[in-house]
Amino acid sequence: MKFKLNYKILLRFGLTLQVIKTAVASGVSWIASSAISHPYPYFAPMAAILTMQATISESIQKGVQRVIGIIGGVITGMLVVHWLQIDALSITLAILVGMAVSTALRFSAQITSQVAVTSLLILAFGRSPGYAVGRILDTLIGCATAILVNAIIIPPNPLPAAERRVSQVSKAAAFALQHLATAYEQNRLGDELSTVKQVVQQTLESFEAVRLVEQNLLFSPHLRTRRSRFEQLAIGINHLEHIAVQIRGIARGMMDLGTPSQRPAYFTNAMRATSECISLYGETLAKPDSNLRQKLALAVAQARTKQSLCLFQLQETKGLTELRDMGAVLSDLSRILDEVSEKSVIMTGPEFNFVRS
Repeated sequence: MKFKLNYKILLRFGLTLQVIKTAVASGVSWIASSAISHPYPYFAPMAAILTMQATISESIQKGVQRVIGIIGGVITGMLVVHWLQIDALSITLAILVGMAVSTALRFSAQITSQVAVTSLLILAFGRSPGYAVGRILDTLIGCATAILVNAIIIPPNPLPAAERRVSQVSKAAAFALQHLATAYEQNRLGDELSTVKQVVQQTLESFEAVRLVEQNLLFSPHLRTRRSRFEQLAIGINHLEHIAVQIRGIARGMMDLGTPSQRPAYFTNAMRATSECISLYGETLAKPDSNLRQKLALAVAQARTKQSLCLFQLQETKGLTELRDMGAVLSDLSRILDEVSEKSVIMTGPEFNFVRS
Protein backbone atom coordinates (compact mmCIF):
# COMPACT_ATOMS: atom_id res chain seq x y z
CA MET A 1 0.00 0.00 0.00
CA LYS A 2 2.84 2.37 0.88
CA PHE A 3 4.58 1.64 -2.44
CA LYS A 4 1.38 2.22 -4.37
CA LEU A 5 0.82 5.50 -2.55
CA ASN A 6 4.37 6.69 -3.24
CA TYR A 7 4.06 5.66 -6.87
CA LYS A 8 0.92 7.76 -7.23
CA ILE A 9 2.82 10.73 -5.83
CA LEU A 10 5.57 10.18 -8.40
CA LEU A 11 3.00 10.06 -11.17
CA ARG A 12 1.68 13.46 -10.13
CA PHE A 13 5.10 14.92 -10.81
CA GLY A 14 5.35 13.12 -14.17
CA LEU A 15 7.87 10.58 -12.89
CA THR A 16 6.46 7.57 -14.66
CA LEU A 17 8.39 4.32 -14.88
CA GLN A 18 9.13 5.04 -18.53
CA VAL A 19 10.60 8.45 -17.67
CA ILE A 20 12.76 7.05 -14.87
CA LYS A 21 14.08 4.18 -16.99
CA THR A 22 14.87 6.55 -19.85
CA ALA A 23 16.82 8.84 -17.53
CA VAL A 24 18.74 5.93 -16.00
CA ALA A 25 19.58 4.54 -19.45
CA SER A 26 20.82 7.97 -20.56
CA GLY A 27 23.13 8.32 -17.57
CA VAL A 28 24.51 4.81 -17.84
CA SER A 29 25.09 5.17 -21.58
CA TRP A 30 27.03 8.42 -20.98
CA ILE A 31 29.30 6.64 -18.49
CA ALA A 32 29.83 3.70 -20.86
CA SER A 33 30.54 6.00 -23.81
CA SER A 34 32.94 8.21 -21.83
CA ALA A 35 34.91 5.13 -20.79
CA ILE A 36 36.14 4.56 -24.35
CA SER A 37 37.49 8.14 -24.46
CA HIS A 38 36.17 9.52 -27.72
CA PRO A 39 35.05 13.16 -28.06
CA TYR A 40 31.34 12.67 -28.78
CA PRO A 41 29.74 10.78 -25.87
CA TYR A 42 26.50 12.77 -25.96
CA PHE A 43 25.14 10.73 -28.86
CA ALA A 44 24.91 7.66 -26.60
CA PRO A 45 22.28 9.21 -24.28
CA MET A 46 20.44 10.45 -27.36
CA ALA A 47 20.29 6.92 -28.74
CA ALA A 48 19.14 5.60 -25.35
CA ILE A 49 16.32 8.14 -25.20
CA LEU A 50 15.07 7.28 -28.68
CA THR A 51 15.42 3.53 -28.17
CA MET A 52 13.55 3.28 -24.86
CA GLN A 53 10.00 2.09 -25.59
CA ALA A 54 7.08 0.69 -23.64
CA THR A 55 8.06 -2.95 -24.29
CA ILE A 56 11.36 -4.75 -24.71
CA SER A 57 10.54 -5.98 -28.21
CA GLU A 58 9.72 -2.43 -29.30
CA SER A 59 13.01 -1.21 -27.83
CA ILE A 60 14.90 -3.87 -29.76
CA GLN A 61 13.08 -2.92 -32.95
CA LYS A 62 13.82 0.78 -32.47
CA GLY A 63 17.45 0.04 -31.61
CA VAL A 64 18.00 -2.06 -34.72
CA GLN A 65 16.34 0.57 -36.91
CA ARG A 66 18.48 3.32 -35.42
CA VAL A 67 21.75 1.41 -35.84
CA ILE A 68 20.98 0.57 -39.47
CA GLY A 69 20.01 4.17 -40.15
CA ILE A 70 23.15 5.54 -38.49
CA ILE A 71 25.46 3.21 -40.42
CA GLY A 72 23.73 4.01 -43.71
CA GLY A 73 23.89 7.73 -43.02
CA VAL A 74 27.56 7.60 -42.05
CA ILE A 75 28.49 5.75 -45.24
CA THR A 76 26.49 8.14 -47.43
CA GLY A 77 27.78 11.25 -45.70
CA MET A 78 31.42 10.16 -45.76
CA LEU A 79 31.28 9.39 -49.48
CA VAL A 80 29.81 12.80 -50.27
CA VAL A 81 32.08 14.78 -47.93
CA HIS A 82 35.11 13.04 -49.41
CA TRP A 83 34.36 14.21 -52.95
CA LEU A 84 32.37 17.44 -52.57
CA GLN A 85 32.47 20.69 -50.66
CA ILE A 86 29.73 21.41 -48.15
CA ASP A 87 27.04 23.42 -49.89
CA ALA A 88 23.39 23.19 -50.89
CA LEU A 89 24.18 20.81 -53.74
CA SER A 90 26.15 18.32 -51.62
CA ILE A 91 23.50 18.38 -48.88
CA THR A 92 20.77 17.74 -51.42
CA LEU A 93 22.77 14.95 -53.04
CA ALA A 94 23.63 13.23 -49.74
CA ILE A 95 20.05 13.22 -48.49
CA LEU A 96 18.68 12.24 -51.91
CA VAL A 97 21.06 9.29 -52.30
CA GLY A 98 20.70 8.12 -48.70
CA MET A 99 16.92 8.18 -48.65
CA ALA A 100 16.64 6.73 -52.17
CA VAL A 101 18.85 3.75 -51.35
CA SER A 102 17.01 3.16 -48.07
CA THR A 103 13.65 3.33 -49.82
CA ALA A 104 14.84 1.03 -52.62
CA LEU A 105 15.93 -1.53 -50.01
CA ARG A 106 12.43 -1.22 -48.49
CA PHE A 107 13.64 -0.10 -45.11
CA SER A 108 11.11 1.41 -42.72
CA ALA A 109 10.33 5.12 -42.62
CA GLN A 110 12.26 5.42 -39.33
CA ILE A 111 15.43 4.03 -40.92
CA THR A 112 15.05 6.25 -43.97
CA SER A 113 14.69 9.43 -41.91
CA GLN A 114 17.62 8.39 -39.69
CA VAL A 115 19.82 7.93 -42.76
CA ALA A 116 18.96 11.46 -43.90
CA VAL A 117 19.63 13.06 -40.50
CA THR A 118 22.92 11.22 -40.04
CA SER A 119 24.07 12.12 -43.54
CA LEU A 120 23.47 15.78 -42.77
CA LEU A 121 25.40 15.59 -39.49
CA ILE A 122 28.29 13.82 -41.20
CA LEU A 123 28.46 16.62 -43.74
CA ALA A 124 28.60 19.16 -40.92
CA PHE A 125 31.03 17.39 -38.56
CA GLY A 126 32.44 14.49 -40.59
CA ARG A 127 35.83 16.13 -41.03
CA SER A 128 36.35 16.19 -37.26
CA PRO A 129 38.65 13.37 -36.07
CA GLY A 130 36.81 10.30 -34.86
CA TYR A 131 33.33 11.71 -35.42
CA ALA A 132 32.00 9.05 -37.81
CA VAL A 133 33.31 6.09 -35.80
CA GLY A 134 32.22 7.70 -32.55
CA ARG A 135 28.72 8.25 -33.93
CA ILE A 136 28.31 4.54 -34.63
CA LEU A 137 29.85 3.45 -31.32
CA ASP A 138 27.68 5.86 -29.33
CA THR A 139 24.57 4.61 -31.08
CA LEU A 140 25.43 1.00 -30.32
CA ILE A 141 26.15 1.83 -26.68
CA GLY A 142 22.98 3.88 -26.24
CA CYS A 143 20.69 1.33 -27.89
CA ALA A 144 22.18 -1.60 -25.98
CA THR A 145 21.94 0.28 -22.69
CA ALA A 146 18.30 1.20 -23.23
CA ILE A 147 17.37 -2.41 -24.06
CA LEU A 148 19.19 -3.76 -21.00
CA VAL A 149 17.68 -1.19 -18.65
CA ASN A 150 14.21 -1.89 -20.05
CA ALA A 151 14.72 -5.63 -19.53
CA ILE A 152 16.23 -5.44 -16.03
CA ILE A 153 14.47 -2.60 -14.20
CA ILE A 154 10.83 -3.59 -13.63
CA PRO A 155 10.31 -4.92 -17.16
CA PRO A 156 6.89 -4.28 -18.72
CA ASN A 157 4.49 -7.18 -18.37
CA PRO A 158 2.70 -7.68 -21.71
CA LEU A 159 0.49 -10.53 -20.50
CA PRO A 160 -2.48 -8.39 -19.33
CA ALA A 161 -2.74 -6.77 -22.76
CA ALA A 162 -2.62 -10.20 -24.43
CA GLU A 163 -5.31 -11.47 -22.05
CA ARG A 164 -7.53 -8.52 -22.91
CA ARG A 165 -6.98 -9.19 -26.60
CA VAL A 166 -8.01 -12.84 -26.20
CA SER A 167 -11.19 -11.78 -24.40
CA GLN A 168 -11.98 -9.16 -27.05
CA VAL A 169 -11.51 -11.58 -29.93
CA SER A 170 -13.68 -14.25 -28.34
CA LYS A 171 -16.44 -11.71 -27.72
CA ALA A 172 -16.18 -10.47 -31.29
CA ALA A 173 -16.46 -14.03 -32.61
CA ALA A 174 -19.46 -14.74 -30.37
CA PHE A 175 -21.04 -11.46 -31.50
CA ALA A 176 -20.56 -12.36 -35.16
CA LEU A 177 -22.15 -15.80 -34.74
CA GLN A 178 -25.11 -14.38 -32.83
CA HIS A 179 -25.73 -11.79 -35.50
CA LEU A 180 -25.49 -14.42 -38.20
CA ALA A 181 -28.34 -16.22 -36.45
CA THR A 182 -30.38 -13.01 -36.25
CA ALA A 183 -29.61 -12.15 -39.88
CA TYR A 184 -30.67 -15.64 -40.93
CA GLU A 185 -34.01 -15.18 -39.17
CA GLN A 186 -34.52 -11.74 -40.73
CA ASN A 187 -33.22 -12.71 -44.20
CA ARG A 188 -30.37 -10.16 -44.30
CA LEU A 189 -27.29 -12.37 -44.32
CA GLY A 190 -25.45 -10.17 -46.80
CA ASP A 191 -25.12 -7.42 -44.20
CA GLU A 192 -23.20 -9.66 -41.78
CA LEU A 193 -20.34 -10.82 -44.01
CA SER A 194 -18.34 -7.66 -43.23
CA THR A 195 -18.66 -8.45 -39.52
CA VAL A 196 -17.23 -11.91 -40.08
CA LYS A 197 -14.29 -10.45 -42.03
CA GLN A 198 -13.57 -8.08 -39.13
CA VAL A 199 -13.47 -11.04 -36.73
CA VAL A 200 -10.90 -12.82 -38.89
CA GLN A 201 -8.80 -9.63 -39.09
CA GLN A 202 -8.96 -9.16 -35.31
CA THR A 203 -7.75 -12.72 -34.85
CA LEU A 204 -4.74 -12.13 -37.11
CA GLU A 205 -3.89 -8.99 -35.15
CA SER A 206 -4.13 -10.99 -31.95
CA PHE A 207 -1.55 -13.42 -33.31
CA GLU A 208 0.82 -10.47 -33.73
CA ALA A 209 0.10 -9.33 -30.17
CA VAL A 210 0.91 -12.78 -28.81
CA ARG A 211 4.17 -12.86 -30.79
CA LEU A 212 5.15 -9.59 -29.11
CA VAL A 213 4.40 -11.19 -25.75
CA GLU A 214 6.71 -14.06 -26.63
CA GLN A 215 9.52 -11.67 -27.58
CA ASN A 216 9.19 -9.72 -24.35
CA LEU A 217 9.23 -12.89 -22.26
CA LEU A 218 12.24 -14.17 -24.18
CA PHE A 219 14.40 -11.09 -23.59
CA SER A 220 13.38 -10.40 -19.99
CA PRO A 221 14.88 -12.71 -17.35
CA HIS A 222 12.29 -11.61 -14.79
CA LEU A 223 9.36 -12.68 -16.94
CA ARG A 224 10.54 -16.09 -18.11
CA THR A 225 8.67 -17.74 -15.25
CA ARG A 226 5.45 -16.58 -16.90
CA ARG A 227 6.09 -18.46 -20.11
CA SER A 228 3.62 -21.17 -19.09
CA ARG A 229 0.91 -18.53 -18.97
CA PHE A 230 1.95 -17.33 -22.40
CA GLU A 231 1.69 -20.88 -23.72
CA GLN A 232 -1.91 -20.97 -22.48
CA LEU A 233 -2.73 -17.79 -24.36
CA ALA A 234 -0.93 -19.00 -27.49
CA ILE A 235 -3.01 -22.19 -27.51
CA GLY A 236 -6.16 -20.14 -26.95
CA ILE A 237 -5.36 -17.77 -29.81
CA ASN A 238 -4.73 -20.78 -32.04
CA HIS A 239 -8.17 -22.16 -31.20
CA LEU A 240 -9.78 -18.75 -31.75
CA GLU A 241 -8.20 -18.59 -35.20
CA HIS A 242 -9.80 -21.93 -36.04
CA ILE A 243 -13.11 -20.66 -34.66
CA ALA A 244 -12.92 -17.55 -36.84
CA VAL A 245 -12.36 -19.77 -39.88
CA GLN A 246 -15.38 -21.89 -38.94
CA ILE A 247 -17.55 -18.79 -38.51
CA ARG A 248 -16.48 -17.62 -41.95
CA GLY A 249 -17.46 -21.04 -43.30
CA ILE A 250 -20.83 -20.80 -41.52
CA ALA A 251 -21.46 -17.40 -43.11
CA ARG A 252 -20.71 -18.75 -46.58
CA GLY A 253 -22.81 -21.85 -45.99
CA MET A 254 -25.77 -19.78 -44.86
CA MET A 255 -25.39 -17.57 -47.92
CA ASP A 256 -25.64 -20.73 -50.02
CA LEU A 257 -28.92 -21.50 -48.31
CA GLY A 258 -30.47 -18.50 -50.02
CA THR A 259 -34.11 -18.26 -48.93
CA PRO A 260 -34.93 -21.58 -47.24
CA SER A 261 -38.44 -22.96 -47.18
CA GLN A 262 -38.47 -22.37 -43.41
CA ARG A 263 -36.21 -20.88 -40.77
CA PRO A 264 -36.53 -23.28 -37.84
CA ALA A 265 -35.88 -21.85 -34.37
CA TYR A 266 -33.85 -24.89 -33.34
CA PHE A 267 -31.27 -24.00 -36.00
CA THR A 268 -30.64 -20.49 -34.72
CA ASN A 269 -30.86 -21.67 -31.11
CA ALA A 270 -27.93 -24.00 -31.77
CA MET A 271 -25.96 -21.10 -33.23
CA ARG A 272 -26.63 -18.85 -30.22
CA ALA A 273 -25.74 -21.60 -27.77
CA THR A 274 -22.45 -22.12 -29.60
CA SER A 275 -21.72 -18.38 -29.54
CA GLU A 276 -22.16 -18.38 -25.77
CA CYS A 277 -19.51 -21.11 -25.53
CA ILE A 278 -17.08 -18.98 -27.55
CA SER A 279 -17.55 -16.03 -25.20
CA LEU A 280 -17.08 -18.19 -22.10
CA TYR A 281 -13.99 -19.75 -23.63
CA GLY A 282 -12.39 -16.33 -24.03
CA GLU A 283 -13.26 -15.36 -20.46
CA THR A 284 -11.80 -18.61 -19.15
CA LEU A 285 -8.57 -18.03 -21.05
CA ALA A 286 -8.26 -14.41 -19.94
CA LYS A 287 -9.04 -15.14 -16.28
CA PRO A 288 -8.45 -18.80 -15.37
CA ASP A 289 -11.09 -19.70 -12.81
CA SER A 290 -12.72 -22.97 -11.79
CA ASN A 291 -16.22 -21.45 -11.82
CA LEU A 292 -15.78 -20.17 -15.36
CA ARG A 293 -14.41 -23.54 -16.38
CA GLN A 294 -17.49 -25.27 -15.00
CA LYS A 295 -19.76 -22.79 -16.79
CA LEU A 296 -17.91 -23.46 -20.02
CA ALA A 297 -18.26 -27.23 -19.63
CA LEU A 298 -21.99 -26.89 -18.94
CA ALA A 299 -22.47 -24.50 -21.87
CA VAL A 300 -20.65 -26.88 -24.21
CA ALA A 301 -22.85 -29.78 -23.09
CA GLN A 302 -26.02 -27.74 -23.64
CA ALA A 303 -24.83 -26.56 -27.04
CA ARG A 304 -24.08 -30.14 -28.11
CA THR A 305 -27.59 -31.15 -27.05
CA LYS A 306 -29.11 -28.36 -29.13
CA GLN A 307 -26.94 -29.27 -32.11
CA SER A 308 -28.00 -32.90 -31.81
CA LEU A 309 -31.65 -31.82 -31.67
CA CYS A 310 -31.07 -29.69 -34.73
CA LEU A 311 -29.52 -32.62 -36.56
CA PHE A 312 -32.49 -34.78 -35.65
CA GLN A 313 -34.95 -32.14 -36.86
CA LEU A 314 -33.15 -31.91 -40.21
CA GLN A 315 -34.78 -35.19 -41.16
CA GLU A 316 -37.91 -33.18 -41.88
CA THR A 317 -36.10 -31.05 -44.48
CA LYS A 318 -37.29 -31.96 -47.96
CA GLY A 319 -34.84 -30.22 -50.26
CA LEU A 320 -31.57 -32.12 -50.70
CA THR A 321 -29.59 -28.93 -51.41
CA GLU A 322 -30.99 -27.23 -48.34
CA LEU A 323 -30.29 -30.34 -46.26
CA ARG A 324 -26.68 -30.42 -47.48
CA ASP A 325 -26.07 -26.74 -46.73
CA MET A 326 -27.63 -26.87 -43.28
CA GLY A 327 -25.66 -30.01 -42.51
CA ALA A 328 -22.44 -28.21 -43.46
CA VAL A 329 -23.29 -25.37 -41.08
CA LEU A 330 -23.93 -27.84 -38.29
CA SER A 331 -20.57 -29.48 -38.98
CA ASP A 332 -18.85 -26.11 -38.54
CA LEU A 333 -20.76 -25.47 -35.32
CA SER A 334 -19.65 -28.86 -34.03
CA ARG A 335 -16.02 -28.08 -34.85
CA ILE A 336 -16.29 -24.85 -32.87
CA LEU A 337 -17.39 -26.83 -29.81
CA ASP A 338 -14.42 -29.12 -30.33
CA GLU A 339 -12.15 -26.06 -30.19
CA VAL A 340 -13.60 -24.68 -26.95
CA SER A 341 -14.15 -27.97 -25.12
CA GLU A 342 -11.73 -29.16 -22.47
CA LYS A 343 -10.71 -32.13 -24.62
CA SER A 344 -8.97 -29.82 -27.09
CA VAL A 345 -7.31 -27.51 -24.56
CA ILE A 346 -3.89 -28.23 -23.12
CA MET A 347 -3.52 -26.02 -20.06
CA THR A 348 -1.11 -26.20 -17.17
CA GLY A 349 -0.87 -24.45 -13.84
CA PRO A 350 -2.77 -24.66 -10.55
CA GLU A 351 -5.54 -22.27 -11.64
CA PHE A 352 -6.01 -23.83 -15.06
CA ASN A 353 -5.93 -27.53 -14.42
CA PHE A 354 -7.72 -28.69 -17.56
CA VAL A 355 -7.68 -32.40 -18.09
CA ARG A 356 -6.98 -33.68 -21.55
CA SER A 357 -8.94 -36.82 -22.26
